[in-house]
Amino acid sequence: MDITLGPAALTQEVLGVEVAERATPDPWEAASAEPPYWWADADRLLFHGDRARMYVATDRVLLDAPDPAARAEEDWLLYATAARALLTFRRRYNLHATIVVPPDGRAIAILGESTAGKSTTTAELVRRGWGFACDDIAEVAITGEAPTVLPIERPVHLADDIAVRLGAELSDGRPLPMRDKRAYAVSGADLTPRPLGAMVVLSALATGAEVEAFPVTPIEGLTTVAASADRYGICQLPEHRAGFLQWSTALCRQVPLWAVRRPPARDSLEEVVDAVVRIAGSAGSA
Repeated sequence: MDITLGPAALTQEVLGVEVAERATPDPWEAASAEPPYWWADADRLLFHGDRARMYVATDRVLLDAPDPAARAEEDWLLYATAARALLTFRRRYNLHATIVVPPDGRAIAILGESTAGKSTTTAELVRRGWGFACDDIAEVAITGEAPTVLPIERPVHLADDIAVRLGAELSDGRPLPMRDKRAYAVSGADLTPRPLGAMVVLSALATGAEVEAFPVTPIEGLTTVAASADRYGICQLPEHRAGFLQWSTALCRQVPLWAVRRPPARDSLEEVVDAVVRIAGSAGSA
């Protein structure tokens, strides 16, 4: 599948909730918090970004930015943080993952920290003919016979070398604060709901000189899924805990989770991508 990258418009609504540009509430004694950055309860979140503040409740999204430049720089708060919060408030649990689509049509979730190589790996898979569904947010519904990915449409965040590899004009990208990346709109993303075939966690933690790929047990996978799905501790609050545990347990039991570790001292992109391709093949034949 071919994708095209272009300028990303400013976010005006998040999952059906209109963005209001006005002052946010003051911090409160929240059930989960990391002052001075964020405060969260089961149905609301306050986030203080570098140049803007954002408040999200079940039916409200407020953004307080001092000027148009700050509004543009902090737009990611809306389509990333606010979107994930709203999904969680609605009991629609989700992974911090990029979703790609191999030839068999099932979804593969690529997880990992910001320096793990998710974007580079995704770009190479797309170059090899895989489809691209969504970046960073993947809602997973546990219904029917298999967990189903419901892709969320939003801009992608790419380093300049990866954007160029995918044919983007760097001037089309909106610089992101505190990151060596730009935000682009994506044309050609496949937003079709589809079964989740496997989850792959990337890291630069290989102990030797070779790429390591190995399955993770469902019990071990619970920790990985919880860290990916619950950045602000909302899912551990009493109002969400039982439902989130049921969701994460079903996900880890029904979908294979693999770890792919690359050596940090050398370029191993081709081997990492080959490992992901093999994992997708084994998931497709299971």
